Amino acid sequence: MGIFQKGKEYLQQRFLDGSKHIELRKLLWVSFTLTSVVATLLMGISFYYRFAAQSAQTTWEGNDTRIEDAAEQVTAHFRNMIKVSDTLYYRVIKGTDLQQDTISDDFRLIYEMNKDNVE
Repeated sequence: MGIFQKGKEYLQQRFLDGSKHIELRKLLWVSFTLTSVVATLLMGISFYYRFAAQSAQTTWEGNDTRIEDAAEQVTAHFRNMIKVSDTLYYRVIKGTDLQQDTISDDFRLIYEMNKDNVE
């Protein structure tokens, strides 16, 4: 074998070894890239579902609070109407002699006091 033959074999071996290293580098790069993309997608999906569940829970809790507030307001309104009705009945109608007195002034006074609640 001559020096050229040894040089040729050396270059071929070197080129093949280099191409194996390049392939290994490409393989490592692709595997790391795919791993990071898959991990990122899984984390994104996980965060999305957690956020969606938390948002739904917060929405339900907010709706429950609003419903309770509305129920309290309606109850308070009914209590006020009952008080007005009781006042009209027990203090104005029962306490007035209808043959001698008129109740329109008392009714007007109670209406003026509760004008926002009475139609």
